[in-house]
Amino acid sequence: MYWRERIVSFIEKEEPKLLEEHGVLITPVLVSPCTSDVHTIWQGSPKRKDLTLGHECIGRILKKGREVKDFSEGEIVAISAITPDWGVLKFLKMKPMRDIPFPPIA
Repeated sequence: MYWRERIVSFIEKEEPKLLEEHGVLITPVLVSPCTSDVHTIWQGSPKRKDLTLGHECIGRILKKGREVKDFSEGEIVAISAITPDWGVLKFLKMKPMRDIPFPPIA
């Protein structure tokens, strides 16, 4: 939790509720600070003083809405700063990212 410039801490927060049927609730398994988190800590945030930091992590899906078809509860997933709108994939009749082959890493 960001309180003010250079003052951060860990706090317990109330468990969020699943608000939409195309959403998921995820608990972090591994978190890595992003450069925007570092900038917020050292330079301050114009957003608000009680800002929860972190938006890139590896997490486990706790609960999913009825519209979520490509992921399962309990599955480990990567959460990036920019997340696709999975509803658009259905509209465009595209394959989910997990089905797109990537070249092997040398």
